[in-house]
Order: sequence, then structure tokens, then C-alpha cells
Amino acid sequence: MRMSYLNFEQGDIAVIELPFSNYTGSKLRPVLVVSSSSFNRNNLDLVVAKITGTKLDSDLIIEINNGQLVEGALKKKSYIDTGFLMAVEKSLATKRIAKINQITLAKVKEKLANIFSL
Repeated sequence: MRMSYLNFEQGDIAVIELPFSNYTGSKLRPVLVVSSSSFNRNNLDLVVAKITGTKLDSDLIIEINNGQLVEGALKKKSYIDTGFLMAVEKSLATKRIAKINQITLAKVKEKLANIFSL
């Protein structure tokens, strides 16, 4: 029997339960879906970038606020950490809370292209 999952598109902000760095617990956190919409439709996993409320001193960080969203909202100014990527099972992504605009998505893609020399 095939499981039913939410359909995610590249640029969606989803909520998943992420473990703390010391693995003593976990917390619901926002992540940005960076895998392509085609990949997301055809696989059981999503590739996501961490979103944090803590400003980090790195050229891999992109600041985002509600003005850069085409739908949904964030609770506060946040930062996409394009240097912190992970593959997660779709079943862990419990809901979609927002979607970034095309300009911000282009910045994310540029950072990822630089990371992987694409």
C-alpha cells in the first residue's frame, strides 16, 4: 500500500522534527525544501536546508523575512543556512508553513551552485 504524503515544491518552508546537535532530544523546526519539485514527486525523501533564528557569520547564510514570502509567514526574521543540508523522509515533514519568492530562491540556488561547484 502506497503512503500518502504532502506534496512539496522547491522553495516551500516545511516544519520537521530535528534532533538537537547532542541528540538528547528534538524540536520542531522550519526547513527550506531545496530539492527540485520533480525529485520531490518521485522520491520518498526531501533535501532541505536548515532555517534558524540565530544570525550566523557565514557567506552561506541568507536572511529572510515575511516580505520575501509569496505565501505563509514566519514568526520572526530567520536565516537559511545553505551549508546545512540534509535528506529527510517526507513523512517527517508534517506541514508546509510558507513559500519563498523567486528572487530569494535564486539566491539559494546560487549559494548551492557555489558549494557544489555546479
